[in-house]
Amino acid sequence: VNGLCPAGHFCPSGSNQPLPCPPGQVCTSAGLATPSQPCPAGYYCTGAAAVLTFATADSTGGPCPPGAYCPPGTAAPLPCPAGTFSAVALAESATYCQSCPAGQFCSQPGATAPTGDCAGGFYCPANATEITAQPCPAGHFCPPGAAQPTPCPAGQHQPALAAQTCAPCVAGFYCPQGAAGLDLPCPAGHYCPANTSAATSFPCPAGTYLPTAGAANASACAPCPPGQACTQAGLALPDSVCAAGYFCTHGAASAHPGSGLCPSGHFCPGNASQPVPCAAGWVANTTGLAACAPCPPGWACTQPGLAQPDEPCAAGHFCVGGAATPAPADGGLTGDRCPAGWHCPAGSAQPAVCPDGAYANTTGLASCQLCPAGFACVSSQPQPQPCPAGFYCPLGTGLDPVPCPAGTIGPLVFSTRGLTALGECQPCPGGSYCQLPGQSSATGLCAAGYACQGGVDQPTPDGITNTGVGGPCTAGLACPAGTETAQPCPAGTFASTPVVSLQSCTPCLAGAYCETAGLTSPT
Repeated sequence: VNGLCPAGHFCPSGSNQPLPCPPGQVCTSAGLATPSQPCPAGYYCTGAAAVLTFATADSTGGPCPPGAYCPPGTAAPLPCPAGTFSAVALAESATYCQSCPAGQFCSQPGATAPTGDCAGGFYCPANATEITAQPCPAGHFCPPGAAQPTPCPAGQHQPALAAQTCAPCVAGFYCPQGAAGLDLPCPAGHYCPANTSAATSFPCPAGTYLPTAGAANASACAPCPPGQACTQAGLALPDSVCAAGYFCTHGAASAHPGSGLCPSGHFCPGNASQPVPCAAGWVANTTGLAACAPCPPGWACTQPGLAQPDEPCAAGHFCVGGAATPAPADGGLTGDRCPAGWHCPAGSAQPAVCPDGAYANTTGLASCQLCPAGFACVSSQPQPQPCPAGFYCPLGTGLDPVPCPAGTIGPLVFSTRGLTALGECQPCPGGSYCQLPGQSSATGLCAAGYACQGGVDQPTPDGITNTGVGGPCTAGLACPAGTETAQPCPAGTFASTPVVSLQSCTPCLAGAYCETAGLTSPT
């Protein structure tokens, strides 16, 4: 048969029959010696193709189907590779193949849509080709369709791979976001119930502490030890000692607890767990004291725990301070018996010296005794002293014994005491004079020409101004020095004026006689 080479074929020279247009080529008209052109982009030409475009596919070619692409000269549609898909027809190049979206997978080439969602426990990045593209790492979870792993939320953890969910954090541990395992024990000073997200979420409250890690609940927090204070939350160890003046029982949240003010009668040094009673001899008269004070002078603190002294110092004793008994006898360290020469009324802080005119002749006296008559008592001397000669000492005499007056003497006439009253002073002896007060013996002899019968204060008494009995010698009498009573001139003599001795009497004149003694002229 001879004829024109039909469309869809080509007939090179010498052809004995038409040749089908080769795949990927188009022979669009009759009488072609060679194919007219490559199959256009977006179509495929399987062979004997006579048209450039196809409405539908037939045995010679067709429009490029979804899931494939057809560049120019395509003999058969090229499938989009696994991990991609194309939902459109007439795709001219591989750029029409879309990446399989994250969270899905495209397992087969030529896909027109993703194969499906990524499996639970796995995640699928873009272009994934398998349902289990990437296992979910530890510390993360991947629900079905996961595009990427999601960190476990704070308070949860996941130690395993390929997990769809996270597990609650176990009590005693804390789990920050993305925690893979239980490798973070709750720190000291804190506790971690289940689902704890941070190390410091649950601090032990002030007043408690927790020295160990891994606590699961608040019951693990221990009360602060006695004598110490836990002033902040979250303490592994107490952070303070109890302040001086306060006491801290267990569980103190402050070094100055309001309920721990040291009571009166007690003291609280630093680190006190209980108030300490003041010992006997000591006192604490207000609250909040770190130390007790010695019992005040003049008082005794006989019991422990006193806020005020409970007894005054006993009469006959003195208490200088710190006395534990009202009658101390420790050599004056806190007090003692009142010494001789001093007196101590009740409540004495120091002995008081006996005043002049009084005495205390033994220890332990509350009051001094009045100096007895006949004695003088000088301050601080324990024994009365006999009144000195020339003086008399009435009851209560001190530094001022009374002198016997001029014209008298005060001799020591008693073996155990001195004179007690003026009446015991003696007149100056006859023939003498006692010129000054306070004499124990006469000043001297009565002067010649005078008679001093007694109590005279002058050597030449005139009988008027002198004390006692005495005066000038008269005519007919002789008064030598020291005369107590004038001596008459003897019979046979006379003296017309006073004379100082009997030898000075004048013999009776011749022719006269002197019959009696004491004549002032012959008879």
